[in-house]
Amino acid sequence: MAPDESETPAAQKRRYVHRRPGALPDPTEIGLQDEIRMMRLIIRRVMNLADEGRSLAEVLRVLDSVGAASTRLARLLKAEGELDKKQGMAEALSQALAKVTEDLKLY
Repeated sequence: MAPDESETPAAQKRRYVHRRPGALPDPTEIGLQDEIRMMRLIIRRVMNLADEGRSLAEVLRVLDSVGAASTRLARLLKAEGELDKKQGMAEALSQALAKVTEDLKLY
């Protein structure tokens, strides 16, 4: 299928990525459910390494790396959520101050 000229490059990329079997989506365009799906896919791929005859030590090393990366990602997602909350509160406060300033005619 040829790309639609009116499509944004990101939309074209998403369409292409989702056509490739087992392809991972662009990290800037995914949500938590996508992250969970990717982790499941990665774990399945690691388990396939065992099925391919890789040593138990190698498979465990890879799983350990995936586990560490998952923990780091969880911390980053939590930090991102906290920042979003703080930014939301800062925006609400800014709007309230603007309203008060307008009401009092302070410039």
